[in-house]
Amino acid sequence: MPPRCATGSSAFNFDLAAPAGWAYAPGDTIIGSLVRKLPIVTPNASISLSFAGRMKVKITMLREQNSESFNLDTWQLVDVHETVIFKGPLHLAKGSDKSLSWPFSVSIPYEPMDVCRQNHSQKCSFVPLNADHPAHHILPGSFYSESSGWSNTSSYECVEYYLKARMEYHSGGYDKLYEAVCPITLRHSVIKTSGIPKMLKQPRLVCSHRLLSGMDAADLSLKQHAQKFFYSSKVPTFYFDLLFTVPTSIQLDDPTPMPLQLEIMPDLEKTSDNIKDVAQTIRILDIEAILHVKTHSLAAGNFTDSVHDNQYDAKLGLGLQRIFTALEEPLVITTGKGNAPLNIGNMFRLTLHELGVKAGNRMMHLESWSGILIGPSFRTYNIQRTHSLEWKLSLEIAGEKQKFKFWQSVEIIAPA
Repeated sequence: MPPRCATGSSAFNFDLAAPAGWAYAPGDTIIGSLVRKLPIVTPNASISLSFAGRMKVKITMLREQNSESFNLDTWQLVDVHETVIFKGPLHLAKGSDKSLSWPFSVSIPYEPMDVCRQNHSQKCSFVPLNADHPAHHILPGSFYSESSGWSNTSSYECVEYYLKARMEYHSGGYDKLYEAVCPITLRHSVIKTSGIPKMLKQPRLVCSHRLLSGMDAADLSLKQHAQKFFYSSKVPTFYFDLLFTVPTSIQLDDPTPMPLQLEIMPDLEKTSDNIKDVAQTIRILDIEAILHVKTHSLAAGNFTDSVHDNQYDAKLGLGLQRIFTALEEPLVITTGKGNAPLNIGNMFRLTLHELGVKAGNRMMHLESWSGILIGPSFRTYNIQRTHSLEWKLSLEIAGEKQKFKFWQSVEIIAPA
């Protein structure tokens, strides 16, 4: 069961006083009208309205002989019970260009109902069920995801909110009923974390005669090639640490460039004596960023006290390499005096959005066939979504290419 879709017709439908695709926040008031455009004559009609919010997880397991079993787990977050907003006679003549409408307003609660946690065990929840935990005071934002692939276990997860209206009346000797459903998108709460950037480190070395002063572009002799092949001590060796500072939290649509900094720190104690005073030139050929999105869900067993879970990943290429392939000359870091970190985030004004990374005003759209957008990290009762960034760097030193790979978990924060 995916999230509820909008239903209605000219006989009975919603008309919200908000732009299409509008997202609400906890505590907001939904304003609109229920509308009927078809003719009607009845001495007594009743129109009622309710508002609901819930989380659903369905985990399906493929058994032997292609049989399936599934577990469906629902947590009721909001339940604004059905309220009658009109009762009485109605008349709309045939051929009329007018319509009947009944205005309404519904306030979205700030937090889930207290009874939400009832009838659920702790092992079916990612967060503690005691009343003091902060998660019980935050309504999770709208969400939908489903796993795909070759695993014997699949799942879908959703957090949904919707208005539901009913119109009942008697006409021509018959009782008639019309229903309309209007999904409501709720924004994820902005939950700031400390978000201190983290410096990642990898030690490396380069062996080459091109490390000598004035030899960076020289053609090496056969003897020099042989010395390098046999790891001769006569080949200069440059030891260094690559220091890569990356974000641990990123807020979507934040105009502040993400902290992304690269530094080469020579290790002079290990470096060959004849090149300790030689400034080395390092070319940044490419930087690639891949966002790994992990979804983890829980569902109680149907007939036992067991708990089923499913985890699956999605990979979203952020397209950073397009920036570097478009450069006429690679970025360069020079060691020695004046050696300074290269602040790549500020240099290209890199910011994160649901469609991908922006470099200034240029959007680098996601390299993903799945159509997934970047959304916030969150953890609620039976659904958890986490993110990590895989960084791939390609550098050139003294004509030698070096590749680096880093992993770092990252908190994606909802837009302000």
